[in-house]
Amino acid sequence: MSNAPEPPPPGKPPRPDKAIDARRRAAAGKVTAVEKAVKSLGRTGAPITRAGVAQLAGVSRSFTYENDKARAMITDAQTRTQARVTDRVETMTAQQ
Repeated sequence: MSNAPEPPPPGKPPRPDKAIDARRRAAAGKVTAVEKAVKSLGRTGAPITRAGVAQLAGVSRSFTYENDKARAMITDAQTRTQARVTDRVETMTAQQ
């Protein structure tokens, strides 16, 4: 039994499976780059912004909005960073 896709019915254009697979691989690579950028910014204590992550990862800002995984990673990191800042401010205020 072959894993080759069936030819399309007459009158329908073939699906560009190779192109679709290539696009998925490219997106996965970009998501990995975004993940590394978020971790890097988190380690340095730099603000985690979409523009900063996009620049460090070598992706477009629109990718950081349009890709669900990238968007979630950045939003989660921003939430964690904001929570740490809030905790520091509350600790400093309580110490005064």
